[in-house]
Amino acid sequence: MKKILIIILISLLITLGILWWGRGWFGTIAVDGTPIPISQTFFPRAGNTVSNFIDSVVNQTDTGDLFSNTNNQPDQALSVITKEPIAFADWINTGTSSNIVYIERATGHIYRLNPLTGEVTRLSAATLAPAITATWAQNTNHTYFYIQTSQETNNGWYRVVINNKDLFATSTEPTTNSIKLANNINSITPAPDHKTIFSLEQNGTKVAGYVSKPDGTSRALVWTSNYPDWRVWWGSVDNLYLATKADSSMPSVVYSLNLKTKTLERLVGNSTGISLSPELNGERFIYNTARFGSISTYLFNLVTKQVVVLASITLPEKCFWPKGDTIWCFIPQIIPTNNYPESWYQGLITFSDNLQAINITSGNSDILINPTSLNLTIDGISPFLDQSKKYLYFINKSDAKLWRANLQTVF
Repeated sequence: MKKILIIILISLLITLGILWWGRGWFGTIAVDGTPIPISQTFFPRAGNTVSNFIDSVVNQTDTGDLFSNTNNQPDQALSVITKEPIAFADWINTGTSSNIVYIERATGHIYRLNPLTGEVTRLSAATLAPAITATWAQNTNHTYFYIQTSQETNNGWYRVVINNKDLFATSTEPTTNSIKLANNINSITPAPDHKTIFSLEQNGTKVAGYVSKPDGTSRALVWTSNYPDWRVWWGSVDNLYLATKADSSMPSVVYSLNLKTKTLERLVGNSTGISLSPELNGERFIYNTARFGSISTYLFNLVTKQVVVLASITLPEKCFWPKGDTIWCFIPQIIPTNNYPESWYQGLITFSDNLQAINITSGNSDILINPTSLNLTIDGISPFLDQSKKYLYFINKSDAKLWRANLQTVF
């Protein structure tokens, strides 16, 4: 009897040990109760609230109030800004005021963030969830937010309109107007000055590109294609870049579309996995190709058609290029062999990046911040500078939250 009890106890201990060991692998439970491996939980599940203060991160388990004294600027190299995952963030200027605006992933709510005080104000109440991505444009009187959702029964693009006078008002929550856009819209891309938009729309087996004002008026057809799957970037005011789907298993092609002459010019072709990031209102772009499980990064000059190989290897989604010779990029410390870029898009691969400034003319690249030295793992995407150029904001793909890099700590 004693031996039987001992055997039962040992069996129970072994079972508990296995369950304890496996707790990290099954990190999220799906709606149907099926465990999902952590490697597949691309973004953590978001809540429905947002904090009215900013969190400062010294390491990933130690958070607190960033502005305990609002008269002092924080000196942390990296700070996490939002408590919840977001789908979009940018610095928006109405001509008289400017602030950071971001969109919460779980609700589609639009928020304004005052980077000096840490005050967060909700700008919209319409629930457009879950938000996948977003962008914006504006005219003299209004700012237009275009939000793409993945609702099971009502997915697609929505337009939320906010009066510019209300966008940065501090008294009351502004009045907003949201409408569902046509179901055939594949993507919306704003011009560099955000006064015009390009919408890519599915028309049967073809796609068509239209240019219009932010409110949809002055709409003009500028391009059509029999191939359905395109990605769009706006370079200079009169020039768009069009690229076929980025996939490691099929060739990608990049074209430029001149909006004045309506002419299409092939720039890059017969390379797999192409994605790009254009110089803001310029005539250059960086792009990557994928081959044999690795990545290469290049610089393309639209005027000279010259291609230069960059020593710093990264994905264009990790870069911000204001007009000039300096590109701000998150550069992976290690790029393991895999199918790029889709393995990274799908969350099967997570990078640990350094923040670097790359001089296109000299080719020099300086490491500004090494997050691993701060016990942080940053997989940075969608970076942008504030107007002072003292802070660089970005989304950490690992948690989908808005973060900030303090450039004053490195210059």
